[in-house]
Amino acid sequence: MPRAPLRVGLLWHSLASGNLGVDALTSASLAILREEAAKLDLAVEPVVIGMDERPGAAARHDDIAFFPVRRKTLLTSGAFWRCAGTLDCAIDIGAGDSFTDIYGVKRFGFLWLTKAVLLARGVPLLLAPQTIGPFEHRAVRMLAAAILPRCAEVITRDRESLALVRQIAPAATVGQGIDVAFELPFVDRSNERGTHRMRIGINVSGLLAQQAQSGTNRFGLTYDYLAAMERLVARLTADEGNEVLVFTHVAGNQDSRDDDGWAVDRVISLSPKAQRVPDFADASAAKSFISSLDLVVAARMHACVAALSSGVPVIPVSYSRKFAGLFGGIGYDPGIPVRGLDADGVVAAILGFVSGRQSLQPMVDASRAAAAARGGVYREALRRLLQKARSR
Repeated sequence: MPRAPLRVGLLWHSLASGNLGVDALTSASLAILREEAAKLDLAVEPVVIGMDERPGAAARHDDIAFFPVRRKTLLTSGAFWRCAGTLDCAIDIGAGDSFTDIYGVKRFGFLWLTKAVLLARGVPLLLAPQTIGPFEHRAVRMLAAAILPRCAEVITRDRESLALVRQIAPAATVGQGIDVAFELPFVDRSNERGTHRMRIGINVSGLLAQQAQSGTNRFGLTYDYLAAMERLVARLTADEGNEVLVFTHVAGNQDSRDDDGWAVDRVISLSPKAQRVPDFADASAAKSFISSLDLVVAARMHACVAALSSGVPVIPVSYSRKFAGLFGGIGYDPGIPVRGLDADGVVAAILGFVSGRQSLQPMVDASRAAAAARGGVYREALRRLLQKARSR
């Protein structure tokens, strides 16, 4: 008699997020899960578990079940407790970087409590490659330290997170992998590179632009991000040898403060020679477009990952330690730091990288090879999780 499929919870993934970084994590995670299950001759039935999707948004994986995490389903109705009881194992990707309190204690609470419920139900739980921390509040740090050793394994995507887990939860089984989006499927358009004009893609982050406009600056940048992007695009479009394409990587987001569309439109309005790229249907479409570029400047980390993993030199514009941790961990050092530059300094630094683009390519190639090797760490942990679930 055929074995029933393993029911695998994909915690803090998304089927219809306006943030294509989250979509990249989900699509890549599903692809890796299916590949590794097939190697073990296992059938799997994924269930995505996460926050409510955008109203009216079309699911990108309409064959995947979805369970919405909200206050009622998690705290009062017992719905999540019952859902957890149907799972053979679970993979928690933490939306990439949300197991922290930098996005608020409430969000951390949701991520922590879902882990606690799964573990209380005896569900083997693997933390997929993600940024862990930072934890600014002592109580949050203690809660994280208590839950991490109870997971089957914890795989970080950067060296800082690895060190943090080892420091606060020395009993945890932890390893360093790489962001799963490095393995996101895409259509290779590299044949469009190398024309008589340099194709430069600029991803303008609505999150950082809103922070600059409001004066909030919760990430501690020492420069006005929006002013820097406006000046950069103006300088690049002044050179007829450049084809400047400005694009979103978060669009249609429920939180307008975290949507790139308005910021991209503003930059385009000030530099009409630049082209506004239409919003992408999904992360794979975005990565396919990015693969056609000669160089990318991006503040959305998964736009940077899409570039690097498709062989395109990229200038990450950092707003947290996750950038240096991820890219520095595979030997890719170019980028704009959080602190130390003003807006003109940022523009000058990026223009320097643009003029020296050719010297970045060997570093791109070496980093892709390092990322591929790191990807094996997560795949091995996933196979162990599936084998454990099969033996239950």
